[in-house]
Amino acid sequence: MTSLILNNFEKWFDEFVEHYSLKEPEYHQNIELKIAHTYRVKEAMSKIVSTLDVSENDRLLALTMALFHDVGRFPQYHQYKTFKDSSSENHASLSIKTLKEHKVLNELSKEEADLVNVAIINHNKAEIPTKVQGRQRFFAQLLRDADKVDILYTVTNFYENSKEEDNKSIALDLEINDELSDKVLETFLNGETILYDDMKVANDFKLLQLAWVHDLNFDRSLELIIEGNYFQKIINTLPKGEKQDKVKAYMANIINKKMIST
Repeated sequence: MTSLILNNFEKWFDEFVEHYSLKEPEYHQNIELKIAHTYRVKEAMSKIVSTLDVSENDRLLALTMALFHDVGRFPQYHQYKTFKDSSSENHASLSIKTLKEHKVLNELSKEEADLVNVAIINHNKAEIPTKVQGRQRFFAQLLRDADKVDILYTVTNFYENSKEEDNKSIALDLEINDELSDKVLETFLNGETILYDDMKVANDFKLLQLAWVHDLNFDRSLELIIEGNYFQKIINTLPKGEKQDKVKAYMANIINKKMIST
């Protein structure tokens, strides 16, 4: 892969999303949200990859995955008016479908295209399947980390600054109140995987995002999150009281252990 191919991919992406951007204000806002997210994920990917011993070809492949990982979000929102996969379609599958329909990856070798597709299809799963190994697993881990870094940036801005009339799609249209589900809290404190179907309110989603601390694969990813103070900002927006204190203590313990081990 070459930088020229990446430039071609960026031109295609910009032209593709422009088709979706000229709509009513709320629609336009959500489309712009995902465009900005895409380019910040690409930036986060660049920062993470720069700390690793990878070839120029692999660096460009990683940036390609970041560029295309959410391309399915645009047809998803156009058709369903939501980013909630459970109420529409799996956006990772839609991304793969979109790339295939437009034959976008034809400039890559089969091996390179397979690496891009496997990373994208696994970027939003609760866990990477054990059958995904070697280079496929490495790139899937890279993409998952870069995506998490920017999602945390995006949601902290929303949680800290949102008003009643603001866009709720960032919180998957979950109800925003002072509730926190006991089942989700117990799952979180046990270090277990929080399922999307168990989330009832926006604060449940916050715990799922905090639990990503267990699924960061590269030191630079955690550093970027700590530099942005994203975990602490999310904790600060949880309902005050015993539940928040438990979450705060749990996160401090996990982060301290990870920092010591790096």
